[in-house]
Amino acid sequence: MYRWGHIKCFRFDNGLPFGDPRRECITPSALHLVARGCEVMFNPPRSPTRNAKVERNQGTTAKWADIKTSANFSIFYENLRYAVMAQREKFPSRVCENQTRLNYYPQLLKNIRKYDSLDFDKTRVYRKLAKGQWYRKVCSNGKINIFGKPYQAGFKFRGQSFLVKMIIEQGQPFWQCFDEKQEPTAKIFAENIADGSYFALNR
Repeated sequence: MYRWGHIKCFRFDNGLPFGDPRRECITPSALHLVARGCEVMFNPPRSPTRNAKVERNQGTTAKWADIKTSANFSIFYENLRYAVMAQREKFPSRVCENQTRLNYYPQLLKNIRKYDSLDFDKTRVYRKLAKGQWYRKVCSNGKINIFGKPYQAGFKFRGQSFLVKMIIEQGQPFWQCFDEKQEPTAKIFAENIADGSYFALNR
């Protein structure tokens, strides 16, 4: 990213590590990208053709890098680096009027979106999560698991299903729970979102 610039948008399927096959949360990897200012988009379930060009490119890159015959990581890295370079600088593409991608898109070298490793903002995650909603069931011990952390919702809610949304109050994230009648019930401080531990990839 230091050479080519900050990535504006990622599109994922629903598999790990970026997607959640059960669609119960937004994964730590995806939220880490959000905190770094990347837009994340998820394909609809069971729609592999939505990312067909990317999947094809990944398959071609893997063949060129010859991953299976790489004796160690250093050889794999050099093979992959060469494959990426060849894809951009040596291989003419029909969609680029039979020019290389670098010739067709010379702005690639301008790096117009400079990458800053220190640009990591948790409030971007808060805003992203505030747009979603999730369903959770309160366990027999009165706890509810939200984004990898069990919270005490209250014994009186045992066995109930909640609709959970994120709200932001005075700059802090909270999980607001709603019962089946859409009435607000428990409001829980989103501790692992507020401290960033859920989406810190070095955890």
